[in-house]
Amino acid sequence: MTALAGIGVGTAIVVFGHHGGQATAGGSGGGAAVQQPAPPGGSTQSAPSGTSTEQTQVAQVTPQIRQSVSARATVVTATRSVGACRMAPGKGISRMNQAISERRAVITRLGTLSVTAVPNGRRLLADFKQVLQQSIRADHGFIGWMQDIQKSGTCPVNTTADASYRAGLQASRQANSAKHSFLGLWNPLARRFGQPRYTASQI
Repeated sequence: MTALAGIGVGTAIVVFGHHGGQATAGGSGGGAAVQQPAPPGGSTQSAPSGTSTEQTQVAQVTPQIRQSVSARATVVTATRSVGACRMAPGKGISRMNQAISERRAVITRLGTLSVTAVPNGRRLLADFKQVLQQSIRADHGFIGWMQDIQKSGTCPVNTTADASYRAGLQASRQANSAKHSFLGLWNPLARRFGQPRYTASQI
């Protein structure tokens, strides 16, 4: 889930890394930048080269990444707010399900994209799909944690002792690894064709 400031949840300090970088409990910091750091909306450098087909196929991936960024923002808000007892778990779960729906929609659209002219295009989309799938797994873990808060009727819940939360963190770490693989392919293409570049803490 994503670099983010930690939030206090139970006895743990939480940094949601998959929706922004490596997920850790009891630590701080977010995902390391890939290539050069980019602002929240991504950064662009207009230097198009290559065939027009390649440029078009690269550009069609950008809206999908932006949707992933939007889903991540939703997750970060929900997990931080629920963890800090500022948002009811039920509302947080609703927000998480919204993010999951957004991620699944992106996965569906990726299956319709043609990247035949893009070097490593199929791997690019496969890595992006892996990012989304692992992120969804993490989302489900954190939903389970929110459900545990609902069941207990108390907040916060100690994340270090919550199995659902730990499962979310594990999936979060796997998503972070997939993000670095994806961005290692995406950012050079983005620089070449004037598309936004991103860091692991953004997607």
